[in-house]
Amino acid sequence: VLNLADIETVLADEGQLRKVKDLKRILNTVNHKHEHSYIFVLCNKIKKFMKTPSARQVEPIQAKKYVFIIDEINRGEISKIFGELFFAVDPGYRGERGGVATQYFNLHLDQTKKFYIPRNVYIIGTMNDIDRSVDSFDFAMRRRFRFIELRAQDQIAILDNINDPEV
Repeated sequence: VLNLADIETVLADEGQLRKVKDLKRILNTVNHKHEHSYIFVLCNKIKKFMKTPSARQVEPIQAKKYVFIIDEINRGEISKIFGELFFAVDPGYRGERGGVATQYFNLHLDQTKKFYIPRNVYIIGTMNDIDRSVDSFDFAMRRRFRFIELRAQDQIAILDNINDPEV
């Protein structure tokens, strides 16, 4: 199993990669590992490809957008709904920057990886404002979401746009 973080580190290194032994310096390891041979070949192939004209013609792929809907979010205990991700819900900490080391991170093959909410995942929480439990939403949670009131007449416009690919 090749470690993606190691491959990224080697590709980001500006120095020459001439021998497998160079990986010890780049990855800051004492011993040579079996997978270093594979990383060496792979990174050299990628670096060689990046110098070709076809590498400049590759267009970036637009990430798909995903929506996670929590119905009647105000009825649940927010700390139990989000758990350790409560911090990562904040818009300023979306993506890998807001990664959280959970209590289970030591079970993962790559222990440097953290759990986070990707930038292309949107969380929608629905609530009924007539319900008294709306008042239990604390300020920390309120600032992580934008509140939009939807009235019955607004829903008609939403249904009219349901086939719009932009929505």
